Amino acid sequence: MNKIRITETGEVDVNSIESLSYDELKQWIKCRLLGKDIQIPDDFRQGDTPYYIISLLYPKFNRYVREDIHRIVLEFVRAMARNPDLIWKEEAGHQLLLLAQSVCSKEIISFLLEMADPPRFFVANAPSLAEDLHFRVLQTLVSLGHRSNQEFWAKQYRLAPERYAKVVFNGLELISLEQAIAPSIINLRVKTF
Repeated sequence: MNKIRITETGEVDVNSIESLSYDELKQWIKCRLLGKDIQIPDDFRQGDTPYYIISLLYPKFNRYVREDIHRIVLEFVRAMARNPDLIWKEEAGHQLLLLAQSVCSKEIISFLLEMADPPRFFVANAPSLAEDLHFRVLQTLVSLGHRSNQEFWAKQYRLAPERYAKVVFNGLELISLEQAIAPSIINLRVKTF
């Protein structure tokens, strides 16, 4: 693999990433999202997470590298949807979906819907939203502007009303503000509190 270089000022040399082959780029992104990147260490004092450096550099890359990254992330999300026992679960899945929010388009929505309904990654007693991969799938749908129907969002809400209320509201708001405050959703909220 070609070496990714860091400049004298501590910045990533964009040209060194652009010189990677497709397979090398794919391998680097995979290692990065899995938290195993030894070429560009995270700065945990700054709160950086593995996906962040890719999303930060993405606009600086030439069009061909951006297209390659888009294709790679799409491939990884498809693998996550079709093979949930593979590497894209837990923290790696979160990192992948956060990156997808930054670099992907609506092409991944069908894969997100495969994971959301039926809820492939839902854990009833997830300790926090940060550890709830199903929540991250829903958040990614909203981030990409997917307008699902009220029934879909009501179903997601019933899974974990306290945890999912905000993302469900945001999803319904994409349809229309009237959907977000519709009596049937309000009734769901009243019954659970």
